[in-house]
Amino acid sequence: MEESKRNLLDEEAKASLDIWRYVFGFADIAAAKCAIDLKIPEAIENHPSSQPMTLAELSSTVSASPSHLRRIMRFLVHQGIFKQGPIKDGLATGYTNTPLSRRMMITKRDGKSLAPFVLFETSHEMLAPWLRLSSVVSSPVNGSH
Repeated sequence: MEESKRNLLDEEAKASLDIWRYVFGFADIAAAKCAIDLKIPEAIENHPSSQPMTLAELSSTVSASPSHLRRIMRFLVHQGIFKQGPIKDGLATGYTNTPLSRRMMITKRDGKSLAPFVLFETSHEMLAPWLRLSSVVSSPVNGSH
């Protein structure tokens, strides 16, 4: 009896976790789109120093609020899109590109950029049908099947 109760609790906890994943599942693509829109990969790639780019430098370059950008960058680093590492003096950290973030460069013309695909898939025209899915499913079908 105790075993079945524990299994039920585990299933309930997993179900709650799954719901949270559904609710926040859009965050990955929204943060990636934000990086592309702000041209963060290009800013880091064009940084004149061989050192990682600090948050202050990045926020100035992309004209973004440092506090908001810090949150986005923390998320993108966690996702493996960018890397964060120490600056030479060891007192600060900065950001560098990864192969993944380089594929998100909208200005890259080598045929390897996937930025246009991300921007297309996150456009209103592509998302709107998914947001109306329940009305499509519940509408009567013309003809009999």
